[in-house]
Amino acid sequence: MPPMQPEPAFSNVLIDVLSRALERKGVDPSPLYLEREQSRSSSTQISWLSLAQIEALFARAIQLSGDTAFGLQVAADATESSFGLLAHLIMHAPTLRAALQVCSRFNSLVIDDGYMFLSERGTTARLRCEFSRGAAFSTTYAEFALSGLMRMLLEFGAARTQVSAVYFEHVRPAHYAAYARVFGERVVHFEHSFTGIDFAREILDRPRMLHHAELYQLFEAQAVRSLELLPQPRSLLDQLEKYLAAHPMARIPDLMQAARDLNTSTRSLRRQLAREGVSYRDVMQGARQRGAVRLLHDPKRTLQEIANELGFADASSFNRAFKRWTGRTPGQYRAGMAASSCGADAVITPTPMSRARKWTAEG
Repeated sequence: MPPMQPEPAFSNVLIDVLSRALERKGVDPSPLYLEREQSRSSSTQISWLSLAQIEALFARAIQLSGDTAFGLQVAADATESSFGLLAHLIMHAPTLRAALQVCSRFNSLVIDDGYMFLSERGTTARLRCEFSRGAAFSTTYAEFALSGLMRMLLEFGAARTQVSAVYFEHVRPAHYAAYARVFGERVVHFEHSFTGIDFAREILDRPRMLHHAELYQLFEAQAVRSLELLPQPRSLLDQLEKYLAAHPMARIPDLMQAARDLNTSTRSLRRQLAREGVSYRDVMQGARQRGAVRLLHDPKRTLQEIANELGFADASSFNRAFKRWTGRTPGQYRAGMAASSCGADAVITPTPMSRARKWTAEG
């Protein structure tokens, strides 16, 4: 059965990152390295992990360390070499703004998932992170991402007092004290509408004392060559699907916001989607359908909770919409998954029908 589109991929450089973090704790990381050979490609030197594999790796690392706050510490304590070429390129960038542009341009060398958005207002800059929903380790992943951003801010000369707020969408965890150690006192907010960090805008263009222009150019050239070894870039439609998958279904952005975030114009986005035989509404609908199926695979979620997460007014509205999409109610779909030996692999995938791409339920 085809995988859900788009499927996030993670470079196995993250195995090294997690392993070194375990070593610093005095823990044998060898169990994690079994994943390296399983993920290695026979045709290229670039190896990738699936979302399921990276979830399992983080869970295993937390188990080995015995530390539920392990996700916070991984990026905060990582050495410059932990993330390979991308880390060296970032650290030799002339300014924080340039470093963030490097992240956007070359992020797929490490994690082919998620987006980071920079906005500026008055004296404050905000970095907002969006990544695939439904991940079992979304809390750990959010901790990992924002502690990495915090470290970057400090590396580029920010004082802790210049970080005014850190936002997480998840509820306050039991290991809350670890957040204060990483981000500072009284700046962390939980159960927020987005995951991100606010800091003093002046830091963005402050020259970095350790900037080395020649090394930066060498690392940039190597990063460009490394990108060329990756699979062909996604079409704009695929980029849009990935972009929408990274947003909570209850607050999917409109066409204008999506075009701005994807660095294109509204007219160009609409025109390129038309060439694919779809509208922005079609793609939004497909994202919501796939999100519904993904959430139904979690038996702990009630239908009302799923309806809320997808942006429906109530469970009845979700029930009617899901039946239009699939011919089955959410309850019938769940029952079918339990009865089918391949139910765990059931996803909604794009299927060509006539000239348009429609989304149907498989499984």
